[in-house]
Amino acid sequence: MNISETVPMERRRAIVVGAAGGIGSDICRRMALEGYRVVVADYNEDRAREVLRTLAGEGHDVSVFDVTKDRAVDAAFDSIEADGPASVLVVASGGAPVNPDNPHPNIATTATEDWNRGIALNLSGVFFCIRKFAQLRLARPLEHSRIITMTSGTGQLAVSPANPAYVASKAALIGLTRQVAYDLAHANITVNTIAPGVVGTPEFYRNTSEEFRAQTARSALLNRLGTPEEVGFGVVFLASPQASYITGTTLDINGGAHMH
Repeated sequence: MNISETVPMERRRAIVVGAAGGIGSDICRRMALEGYRVVVADYNEDRAREVLRTLAGEGHDVSVFDVTKDRAVDAAFDSIEADGPASVLVVASGGAPVNPDNPHPNIATTATEDWNRGIALNLSGVFFCIRKFAQLRLARPLEHSRIITMTSGTGQLAVSPANPAYVASKAALIGLTRQVAYDLAHANITVNTIAPGVVGTPEFYRNTSEEFRAQTARSALLNRLGTPEEVGFGVVFLASPQASYITGTTLDINGGAHMH
């Protein structure tokens, strides 16, 4: 039995933002296998449609927008809602934008524009998506709704090399998760975030050396990198009825790279 099999079909609709990324695309596939109709949401339409073609089942769709633009987010979510309410929002967008002139900034060398770009992508964009989803679900309640975001292990640690905007935004996302969980508990909307460790996405393999990957794997107690599938299963669990008493928490999926 699938973990979501007890969820009525009419409520099995999920929006996955950042769906074209290495983690987001696998989340889409996992949710589709669980019987959800998935809205594959990303700013890159070509990549989003590639993901769409890999999904099992029917009733999936693509939505294209820039998460850093609040009006674009609002318009996209209104359009999605017009086709039927979604009970699950997964925001997997984000990243550490790299300035080639300063690839490893510290606090003294971070340019204001690089700071603003990182905060917009990793925090403000997530806020815009959560806010609009909350407005829709409060106006049109469902029996159970879920909000799941992606923070990072770096949001709980100070690491080097790092990016101050990335670390700060991911740490802030943990606080935002707790506050939104408090705000929406009365509506039976659970809100949680996942903190992946280093995950072996295609992009990670393209941009790193074999030596670096081996060194990174050794930093985890399980002595390996995580996989996108393992993060996807975490999302499926938090979206399921079995996770109905879990809210305001951070789920670490890091192979024991750090424990707290």
